Amino acid sequence: MLYVCQQVELFSTNLQDGNMEAMRQCRAAFIKRFAGLSLEPYQCSAGVWTIGYGHTGHLPDETPVADVTAISEE
Repeated sequence: MLYVCQQVELFSTNLQDGNMEAMRQCRAAFIKRFAGLSLEPYQCSAGVWTIGYGHTGHLPDETPVADVTAISEE
């Protein structure tokens, strides 16, 4: 719980300062910590196809997540 409080405090500070890059990094660290990594697509509890660290929608090459068989950690 302390980690969550620290991340929220860091995010809030960066929001007030307008530091968008630091906010992006803070958000990414939070998601990685709690969502975990899935190298294969799965449907979350809301039925949304997800892969990687909570990524939904399309991959950079425009392939829909639902059509992917697996990705690498790279």
